[in-house]
Amino acid sequence: QGGVCLIEGAQGTGKSRLLNDATGHARVIGIHTLEDRAQASEDTSESLLRLGRILVAELGARVPAELEGAMRNFEVGQANQPGGTIGSDLRYQLYDGVRAALEGILREEPVLITLDDLHQAPQPKVALISYLVRTLVVRDGLPLLVMASLRSDTSMQGMHHVRDGTELGLKPVTV
Repeated sequence: QGGVCLIEGAQGTGKSRLLNDATGHARVIGIHTLEDRAQASEDTSESLLRLGRILVAELGARVPAELEGAMRNFEVGQANQPGGTIGSDLRYQLYDGVRAALEGILREEPVLITLDDLHQAPQPKVALISYLVRTLVVRDGLPLLVMASLRSDTSMQGMHHVRDGTELGLKPVTV
């Protein structure tokens, strides 16, 4: 069964290291991993396309036509929009393409997606993650685990759709 694990804390508390350790452990036990990192300077379209590109690189010749077409349409449509705005139809088509590609993997094996610095992600990227969790984990019961780090001193639009579970209060470990 899948789920979401949000790792929140102040800057420099080891959130990224915990994500890296979780990814390494997942690989050791044979879980398919996809890693992404939000970047403050990145525009929305690049942020959304990156997860699609990660899937394309992972799947190689097994990339579903739905994802390839959605990415192509998104890139062409985005380039033709005045001011680089993204049309919602193209965005939702891309969301569906990413979901279809992930579903194909999840029908065969579990997947861990790690998203570092989620607090820097544009709202449409958070909406994509929320959509994937709602459809693949909640509705379909597929084994997708999304782990994301974010700073606790920031607020994010759309997190109420992702943050829907039990909160574990952890104290810093001192050595």
